[in-house]
Amino acid sequence: MPTAHSHSHSQRAAHDVAPLAAAGCATVTVTTTAAAAAATTATTAIHPPSADVYVVHSAADDAQARLDALALWAEAFERAHGRAPAVWLGSASADLSLVATELLEHMPVYMARCRRLLVLAGARTPDLISSAVEVYAWFALGGRIEEVEVAIVAPDGRGDAGSNAGLGAVVSAFDAFHAMYSLADDDTEVARRLMAAIELAGVAQLNGVLRELLPLVMAAAEHVRVRTSDASV
Repeated sequence: MPTAHSHSHSQRAAHDVAPLAAAGCATVTVTTTAAAAAATTATTAIHPPSADVYVVHSAADDAQARLDALALWAEAFERAHGRAPAVWLGSASADLSLVATELLEHMPVYMARCRRLLVLAGARTPDLISSAVEVYAWFALGGRIEEVEVAIVAPDGRGDAGSNAGLGAVVSAFDAFHAMYSLADDDTEVARRLMAAIELAGVAQLNGVLRELLPLVMAAAEHVRVRTSDASV
């Protein structure tokens, strides 16, 4: 989860949203200042937010690879719907006047206003416990597996997500997920609260929710494999 300490509102919004605009996504944001709302033409200031998808991703995966995966998903969405998708994505969307613990508290509200969940699945996505907690929150709020989509992230940004080894690494990461092996993003109060949430939900319950994504991850990996194979012919 982002903090609001290191950049001004306008600097942070422009830095985070510009790559998303290049990826073909409109970004739903919550803002409290005119400067943040005007930071980029790709940003739609809405309160409360409403978006096509809430994006779950992990900072442990390569940043450019995540953007590439999002761009491919956005292209498919635009072909199907005739418009760019509106996405809710972390620091590009959140109210930048809030500190990290407040952003964590608001996360379920933001998620509840999104129609679907999009998981950018990379080989290291399960490494950070915050990603697992976000997926768990989706189902705890009444979200259904039929409303979840998965886009494959190339392992380590090497661009080899279509290789058998690259796809296998992503699938294996979700297949072998266990909360005991996931790491907190840092050792701050946010991390303490995330661990408390896991204790409340139950480790077995969290593990089960993440593994419920495995068929979707496998199907998305197979789609990438076929697409890559067709492109090479």
